[in-house]
Amino acid sequence: MNAPSKDLLIVAIEASADLHAAAVLRELQALRPGLRAFGAGGPRMRGLGFDALVRAEDLSVMGIAEVLPALPRILESMDVLRDAALERRPGAALLVDSPDFNLRLARLLRERGIPVAYFIGPSVWAWRTYRVRQIARDVARMLVILPFEEKFYAAHGVRATYVGNPLADELLPRGSDAARAALHLDPHPVLALLPGSRLQASSWSPSHQPSIARSSTRPTSSSSTAAPPKSSPPPTPPSSPAAPPRWRLRWRGRRWWSSTGRAG
Repeated sequence: MNAPSKDLLIVAIEASADLHAAAVLRELQALRPGLRAFGAGGPRMRGLGFDALVRAEDLSVMGIAEVLPALPRILESMDVLRDAALERRPGAALLVDSPDFNLRLARLLRERGIPVAYFIGPSVWAWRTYRVRQIARDVARMLVILPFEEKFYAAHGVRATYVGNPLADELLPRGSDAARAALHLDPHPVLALLPGSRLQASSWSPSHQPSIARSSTRPTSSSSTAAPPKSSPPPTPPSSPAAPPRWRLRWRGRRWWSSTGRAG
């Protein structure tokens, strides 16, 4: 087995993960000029010279109806990242969010001797707590964004470091009054309606926001609501099929196979 290199594997497969991972990569490049980073990322990371073997835009799906048609592409992407890690032997891997994908990848990397740091992990303190056992086994260090998460993980035998919330770090130094003025908000309590970063979430949310607001505030309350402006429907990623393909998966040994060949 080759000795670990000074390369860094980063996997950020959603728009929000691309945003936060790009900020981390920018700081790392300043600290270590010449750092070579590769893996999965979006346009912000690619703009920093990141070697994107997998594009985040091609894997940003949500819901079983969208995941199933994309499953061969998702599994193939995991194969690409695993093979690249074996070939380039990075000194470490930084996985950002997306636990359904990244926790599986963390196991593959741990089995190959590549230490994993996980930034913005799953909310195991709220649901599917059993996943903390896998995190303790496969992740060398959790980088958490909520203060209480550090103690929670420590109680479950996981090394964790609270690094702050990247969005709060951006807004709080300006103060709440400055933030309200910038967002044109009145002094009353405000309920923020914030859709997810996936393309499907941003197109789904506007039609549901009025009913969500009504059910979340009392009729006599003086609070107001704020939400991002409605935008035009997001473009369909180039690699997304116009209609779900007709295929079926079969399990052979330790591999999934599709009707057209190996899926992952």
